[in-house]
Amino acid sequence: ARYSERALTRLRFIKRAQSLGFSLEDVQALLSLDDGRACASARDIGERKLADVRDRIQTLRALEQALQGLVASCSTSRRRVSCPLIDALMRSEEALI
Repeated sequence: ARYSERALTRLRFIKRAQSLGFSLEDVQALLSLDDGRACASARDIGERKLADVRDRIQTLRALEQALQGLVASCSTSRRRVSCPLIDALMRSEEALI
């Protein structure tokens, strides 16, 4: 075997943590807590990541609503020259979400 079982376990841990959105800095912090006595610190890192994910979900929902409205306006628009979606994107002074 090229790599020890410990190295493979560590690599799997890193990949799983990254797939959950943890940064390499978070992964390093979590690995440093792997002594069985620092669960509260690991939980704090996890809670921060969860809050970040929830914030991103909220932002994505707002983005979904904005895009849904723009796409719907395209299908109901009777204008011949300008597309409402493109118009909205051109107007930089107006926030979409």
